[in-house]
Amino acid sequence: MIEVEFAIPFPPRTAWDLLTDPSHIEKWWGDGVLLERRLGGKFSEDWTDNEGMPRHTEGVVTALEDAKRLQLNWQDDGWKNPTRVEFMLSENQQGSRIYLQHSGWENFDSEDDRQKYVDEYREGWHALMGKFQEYAATQAK
Repeated sequence: MIEVEFAIPFPPRTAWDLLTDPSHIEKWWGDGVLLERRLGGKFSEDWTDNEGMPRHTEGVVTALEDAKRLQLNWQDDGWKNPTRVEFMLSENQQGSRIYLQHSGWENFDSEDDRQKYVDEYREGWHALMGKFQEYAATQAK
């Protein structure tokens, strides 16, 4: 399981909008990302892996609690089964705590594949959430 946790200086409602609104997503995640912020909404992303190969990820929003929780199934092209990505927001002294969890790696039959993807995604999620934090900091001005 992959876990990323950090705080940003905004109340959960603002943090939620920065995290899930398409006009913000394109600025910190990229313009090739689609997230329909509703239960059953679609997620898709075109991206390039560490070897420079074009990839595609798709998912569906499986749980949604406004300004608190977004969960989606997450499946890269070529995967037999999806994994699960969940963002949870809560209020803290700094503003909001954001917790990301990417689980479901047991769906991979090969231990080597599983470890490779976990390692790649751990690095990727930390980098992406770093971009999110940098973007959020620009919104505080």
